[in-house]
Amino acid sequence: MVQLDLTQTVLPELMVSSRFNFDRRKDKRTLRLMGKYALKETEAVSSSIGSDGIFIGAFEWRTSKHLKTRVSAQMDLRHYDSDSHHLGVSIEIS
Repeated sequence: MVQLDLTQTVLPELMVSSRFNFDRRKDKRTLRLMGKYALKETEAVSSSIGSDGIFIGAFEWRTSKHLKTRVSAQMDLRHYDSDSHHLGVSIEIS
């Protein structure tokens, strides 16, 4: 697997990046565009969309120097017009 990340800090609170993944075993190529905006020193929102049709939105906050909580939701936009919408929600604490 080969992964190429390009990240740029546009403003102190705004970061944009792109990631290209190539998995030779699965013959799968994916490009993902991401953005992250710091609301405060302890809170940030982010979103990304990939060539695989997956949209991810997230909100994360720090309650201490060593504890971060992230709530994210993702939706498969390839099936958005169909009767079955694919939406996943996750909570990470690290």
